[in-house]
Amino acid sequence: MGRDIGDELFRPMARELGDLNVRMAPASDVIRGLRHKKREDRDGVDEVDRYDGDGSDGSGTPPRTPNNPNNGSDGDSPPLPSPASQHQARVEAGNASEPDWHRVTTGHHGPPPPDMDAAHGHHIVFKKGVGRRQQEVLADAKAILDKHGINWYTGSENLIWAPNVAGQHTIANVREVLKRLQEADGQGSEAVAEALRLAGRELFGGKP
Repeated sequence: MGRDIGDELFRPMARELGDLNVRMAPASDVIRGLRHKKREDRDGVDEVDRYDGDGSDGSGTPPRTPNNPNNGSDGDSPPLPSPASQHQARVEAGNASEPDWHRVTTGHHGPPPPDMDAAHGHHIVFKKGVGRRQQEVLADAKAILDKHGINWYTGSENLIWAPNVAGQHTIANVREVLKRLQEADGQGSEAVAEALRLAGRELFGGKP
């Protein structure tokens, strides 16, 4: 008998709690969605230099470029990748070693400037970038360099000595480099190379 009275007393409460859980479920979904959106908004903002210095890139998928067969184009057969894209893809697949960027930059421009803080071989148009938004912008920048015969991976035009400090690898810098390349695109290869060099100096404190 007591059990029946207890059931009668607590059954409405259980129903109320169940209804509350149902009503709260969409709210939790919204919270999860906002967290995901926040991550998307910050895509490419974090100052992570894991892909651009002397060490390994550490990235998993080759960047999407017009010369990359993994770019999702709708054509019947994808274009052949550029030598830079081919090598980068092999690095990311674990089938090739990434160059010693200190050595490569020294070969192009001589030893690092003695007055530069933690100088390292730095790509003006980044090799991969952090996050989807950076990679999409970088794909357009690499297409311009490919068009003008500039090797974005190991070419002297895209490598500089730069201080290894925070604030280098932001989406704002990636977009500014692309903007400058687009402005120089119609003026020929020398103008593109000069725009690249100026971007390296002015945005990243680079030399030469």
